[in-house]
Amino acid sequence: MKIRILIFFLMLGISSSLIAQIERPVTWSTSISKKEVKAGEIVELIFTAQIKSGWYLYSSDFDPNLGPNVTEIEIEKNPSFEVVGKLISVDSKKKYDSLWGGEYRYFKGTGVFKQKIKILKDNPVIQVSLNAQACTDVSGKCVPVSGDFTFEGIKVTAGPVKETPPSPTPSNPKTSVKPTGALDKNSSIAELELEKSKLITRTPDGKDESIEVLKTFVRKWGN
Repeated sequence: MKIRILIFFLMLGISSSLIAQIERPVTWSTSISKKEVKAGEIVELIFTAQIKSGWYLYSSDFDPNLGPNVTEIEIEKNPSFEVVGKLISVDSKKKYDSLWGGEYRYFKGTGVFKQKIKILKDNPVIQVSLNAQACTDVSGKCVPVSGDFTFEGIKVTAGPVKETPPSPTPSNPKTSVKPTGALDKNSSIAELELEKSKLITRTPDGKDESIEVLKTFVRKWGN
């Protein structure tokens, strides 16, 4: 009995493999958003799926525990770049499935996925493995979809990208302005006399008004 069960699962695995080889409902092309960047700049790896008529491809942006296999990528680590965020599905469609008891997202015709990468060194070699699942409504058949991709040829053209911090604003800005003609300890006697004459209020006949007021006060109240 155990042998029969083992043979059954082996045949099932072989059949799935053959189906995947015969059925190729999805073909892939790749591109990079920019080929010349500064160190520290972010680029997007773009995966474009051409999906055979009558088939649909599950996207990456729904609950992976729902049941269908979401589209996933695995990127080989390398010191020349950093992965930024998750794989993004661009404008995927959504549908509720009573069998799975939840909402999934998918593509028909064409599907686009994007992954952000921060470039740290010149000419990085980015190795990506992709796994997904495609199904057809005609027969209900589902097949695994996979691919291995290499992104290279990205050139770092200048120094690292630098973020310029905003200039600090003083909490109590003070501006010291020296008046025009202001005197200091090095001013000459002539300059002092000139400034003094500017500050004196004079009577119509040219006399120092403050002295005249003092004289009047003394004459009136001095006795």
